Amino acid sequence: WQSHGMPDFQPFVGMLGDVNFDLALLWIGLMSTALILVLETIALGVLPSSETAVVFSSEPLWGTIFASILLGETVGVNQYVGGSLIIFACIFRVLDFEKLKGQLGLEEKEA
Repeated sequence: WQSHGMPDFQPFVGMLGDVNFDLALLWIGLMSTALILVLETIALGVLPSSETAVVFSSEPLWGTIFASILLGETVGVNQYVGGSLIIFACIFRVLDFEKLKGQLGLEEKEA
């Protein structure tokens, strides 16, 4: 693993058994993973599919935003382009083009 740039987990193995470390692992497992999956599953049953698609497809954006703000991660051109494409796709998904045509006066007149 070391030849492929994988991290060395040996220091963490020695920490197992430390109460603070074990509680942190438990918190990550239960609150950051299991609870979020339960809440997402509940939301799938309550929200319409179009809103659910927007929420789930925008998840990488939120991860990037929070990583930038909280961790000081840098955002490059690729991330801006990808984020813009995600936002455009979300907007495109929820737009009602027939209603928009009517509001803009672009409806075809019947003969």
